[in-house]
Amino acid sequence: MSRQLNEQLNIAIKYSPDSEQDALGLEHSLMQLGYGVKVKREVRAADCVHEQILLSNPVVKSTTINHLRNSIPMIASWPEVIAARDPEADLTFVIPSAKTRTINKFNQYQARLN
Repeated sequence: MSRQLNEQLNIAIKYSPDSEQDALGLEHSLMQLGYGVKVKREVRAADCVHEQILLSNPVVKSTTINHLRNSIPMIASWPEVIAARDPEADLTFVIPSAKTRTINKFNQYQARLN
């Protein structure tokens, strides 16, 4: 993927108050891959309950998402969600609170046992 294409993709990161370090880590990983983060915003924990990748522009290709998932282990299993058009970002990574992530992982573990 060319650097020029990477720079054309508007990326945002939304994160809960206790997830700032994770947001910084994700931003760093994206930058190493040649992607700039246009918006990084701390939001209320209630506004970012699930780990997810919000797709708000059809310009984002599945090959791009797969490349990012293969390159950044943190987001490898995050679901993609089609979102309403966002004037700030084509692609938004949502990082919930550490407590929520722990509960989600526990629930996934329980589901595998059943």
